[in-house]
Amino acid sequence: FFSFSMQVITSTPTTFAPLQARWIPCSDRFVSVGSFQDGKGAITVTQIKQDLSCVNVRTIENSSAFRCVTMDVSPTCLRRLTTGQYDGSVSIWDLQHTQNSVWSASHTNLVNSVNASPGSSRPEFVSSSRDGCVYIWDTRMQGKPVISIQSDKNRTISSERSQPDPWVAKYDPTNADTVFVGYNNGNLCAFDLRKAAMYWKHQVGEGVCDLEIQKQQEGDEVPSLLAVSPKGKYHLFQSRNIQGTALPLIASMKSSIHPKTLSTLWCGSFCPFTANHFMLTTNDGFLSLHKQSITKEEELVTTEDICDMRVSDCGILSFQWHTEKKGLFLYSCLDKTTSVGFVDLGKKKQLSHI
Repeated sequence: FFSFSMQVITSTPTTFAPLQARWIPCSDRFVSVGSFQDGKGAITVTQIKQDLSCVNVRTIENSSAFRCVTMDVSPTCLRRLTTGQYDGSVSIWDLQHTQNSVWSASHTNLVNSVNASPGSSRPEFVSSSRDGCVYIWDTRMQGKPVISIQSDKNRTISSERSQPDPWVAKYDPTNADTVFVGYNNGNLCAFDLRKAAMYWKHQVGEGVCDLEIQKQQEGDEVPSLLAVSPKGKYHLFQSRNIQGTALPLIASMKSSIHPKTLSTLWCGSFCPFTANHFMLTTNDGFLSLHKQSITKEEELVTTEDICDMRVSDCGILSFQWHTEKKGLFLYSCLDKTTSVGFVDLGKKKQLSHI
């Protein structure tokens, strides 16, 4: 059996649970956000030195824990990050001046995810919350969302617990007018922001922990949508653009179970350099590289598990490929570490028994 080699290059401990970590673009640094045991929050900026050791450059503490982060809302030169917190706050922070946020708004409950619009001319991002709402924010406007997608438009605060919980919401990177949302009840939905209306819905059987739409590369006619769930399940859809709207095709769906584990799959991420490869992370510490293949007729999707590495006994809650360094990736783990790894996507190697 032949597969690609994978290794952890460096790892840094944290004094809090790092719930999400993201690369800082055009730098040798990354940011981690999370929660202390007392419920307070932390943001740390870490630099990777030439000897591959890590040094903590800056720490921000807050009265509320941080759940999620993205670096893609503001221009790279501004060095700003956008966060979602347990108290419902969504905020933008200036890494050069970290005492107070430079923009803020809020949900009424924990923020599950934040994701930036792919349109460079639109300073917008989407957030999903346990309050049952998915909001589109324009950072030129303070306080109120420009679009609101609610599980139940007649909801009240007292009824939030009975509403479907949108665990993740992300833009289609090929279409800034489309947002995909995955819910705790297994619903996977696509919304057209021009109409603020859902145009596609599919039930995957388990909650949607993460989703990602493949960035279309030259020669790729049909991008893929990946959704991951508890009990080791992941789902692949093929998406076509029909009249400017990305529409997943149910006929080409591929649902599989991770061969090594039946635990929760927390993350699924397509490699930006070889888009037919994607990484899965599990609740029992596995990093798992997979490859998808599509027939010429585009009616059949097959997947292959080509490399697995167990890096911890604890869950890997976040994962991100580096967009400039092929094969480099970043992940954060509930064992209170944030780590950088590398997978050789250029040549194959005999895989030893794990």
